[in-house]
Amino acid sequence: MHLCQGAVYDHIALPHQRDKAMRFLLLIALILSPSVLYAATKGNLENPQPDDYASGIYLISGWVCDAERVEILLDGAQYLEAPYGSERMDTVAQCGDSDNGFGVLVNMANLGAGEHEASLIADGQVIDTHTFTVTALSIGEFADDLSGCAVIEDFPADKKETRLEWTTSMQGFQMSEETDVILPYKLDGAWEADYWEAYLWA
Repeated sequence: MHLCQGAVYDHIALPHQRDKAMRFLLLIALILSPSVLYAATKGNLENPQPDDYASGIYLISGWVCDAERVEILLDGAQYLEAPYGSERMDTVAQCGDSDNGFGVLVNMANLGAGEHEASLIADGQVIDTHTFTVTALSIGEFADDLSGCAVIEDFPADKKETRLEWTTSMQGFQMSEETDVILPYKLDGAWEADYWEAYLWA
């Protein structure tokens, strides 16, 4: 009778011992492979690009597949929470859904001219880091009494001109018009006709 009771006891106890062993092995595996617990989040810091230029009121933007909190770390010191969840249909292939966009406006003049660094952080994980160069006006962080325009020749194509206008709200120049070049050929030097005379210099 005692042997039968002992056999029944052993038969009941062994599964519990196996469960403890399995839990212990699983714990060891998770400790040795933290990536199982913390899978890398997919994402991309699209603006600014590496070695890019940034000025004025600038939109730091990109996408992250899945996160509770998205932040931009500037120069390793300043954290900016980025509004997250805007529609990005171009991320469906990577993320399986489209509500993955983020963006935050930054006045680059506050950073100062020179080289800076922006890091994309999702739920505490660094996803992407880019170095970029800021060009800032010498008159201060925000200019509210400026006006001006400029014309770029042969842009975006030959015999085209693009007009740029200063925009205070963006603290920079924006494209206002694209036109055909009025004089498609440059006429260097002096030239004249029977009734009038004109001088053109390149």
